[in-house]
Amino acid sequence: MIVGAAAALLLAAAFQGCAAGPAEPTAGGDPAAGATPTAQAAEDPFLLAANQLEDALRRDQERRALDGAPLPVDPSAAQPALPGVRPAPTPVTAPVAQAGATPPTAGPAEATVMGPPEPPPAAERRAAALRDLAALLEARAAAEGTPLDAAISLALLAGLDPNDAGLRQRLESLTRALSPSEAQGVALVRELAAALRDGSGAAGDPERLAGVLRQLAERSAGPAPLRLPRVDLAERVEAFGRYRGLPSHVFLAGRAARALLYTEIDGFTHTGSSQTDTADLEGAPLDSAGLTDPAVWVVRLGQEVNLYHTDGTLAWRVPEQVVVDRSKNQRRDFFLVQRLELPPTLSIGSYQLKVSVRDKASGQETEAIIPIRVVADPALQTPAPQTPAASLDLSLQPPAPGARTVRPGLAGALGGVPAAALSGGVTATGDLQRLLDLLEQPQRTP
Repeated sequence: MIVGAAAALLLAAAFQGCAAGPAEPTAGGDPAAGATPTAQAAEDPFLLAANQLEDALRRDQERRALDGAPLPVDPSAAQPALPGVRPAPTPVTAPVAQAGATPPTAGPAEATVMGPPEPPPAAERRAAALRDLAALLEARAAAEGTPLDAAISLALLAGLDPNDAGLRQRLESLTRALSPSEAQGVALVRELAAALRDGSGAAGDPERLAGVLRQLAERSAGPAPLRLPRVDLAERVEAFGRYRGLPSHVFLAGRAARALLYTEIDGFTHTGSSQTDTADLEGAPLDSAGLTDPAVWVVRLGQEVNLYHTDGTLAWRVPEQVVVDRSKNQRRDFFLVQRLELPPTLSIGSYQLKVSVRDKASGQETEAIIPIRVVADPALQTPAPQTPAASLDLSLQPPAPGARTVRPGLAGALGGVPAAALSGGVTATGDLQRLLDLLEQPQRTP
């Protein structure tokens, strides 16, 4: 602080000396002649201030030496600032370039042309449009109180973009206000829209489109009950719905009676071959589809035949015969043909032939009953009336309306030795043809 004050004093004295101008020379001689340094310092303010600064510095150094404190180094004291003199500028050191680095080269400045911003991709624009439309549908549903109509429209939109989580959340929000049946219908509409855009080409193929609609209809209605639309005794079976029934369901006592049992089945279950136990398929003939092809549909049905007296006593039976059918496509028309031979030991009277069919995949069961008679007089073998057979639904599901229905045109006669069951689409060949030849021979009276 002492040094700084002395420097300030020196600077002030210098300015005062400059302002006062040079000292006038003494009379009669050289102004510098005969003048002592002390006299010159007294006459020059700058020298006087310098002397005072030197004395102050000396006293300060002596005091610090006595106290043992380090002596300060003040650049301003060593080199007092002079008026009109500027310090030299500090040199700027350039950064050291890394080894191997390419020095930057100055090139011409590139002109930046500002144009209109690029539009977002088409997928983003489509998604934004779908969300805007979904918001409008929600607003209309809230204003008009029609959540079902808005949910159906929104289900179609969700089918167009199944990966849009926002559409799914909006659809779920709307379906909360619907009944369970309405919500199920909305879900089916969404699945239909998604199926038409899955890349399978169903929208351009009427047959495949019909298959998609049929699957959705079956899913909405739930599994159909197992039914036997037609059960009859026949002389010859050619194909589904093409057979020749027996002219009479009255048989002579003491004589074996032969017939073909024709059974049409509806409401059966298809399963993939991978879902079917291979052990259950042992003994069944292999077809061209094979067992390991996942595209193969398998139907497994069991048929059992029991003959009862009118009082409920079991007179004769054929154990359950299991039929395994495999196909590349799901079958819609399905029928069974089983040859029967009634024993000659049946007594005279009326009987009920009960045909029971079980679906091995779903566990459902249903049955049909055909009445027959055994007589001793050949004159009583008149053509049988068209007595319908009753089809009783014994499935595990609640009975559907009309489960016990009447099927017209079901009549005939039975015979009975158990034989191998034949699956749908099989015509008369081999042993069956020989059996048919025997049935076509005229009956001889004993």
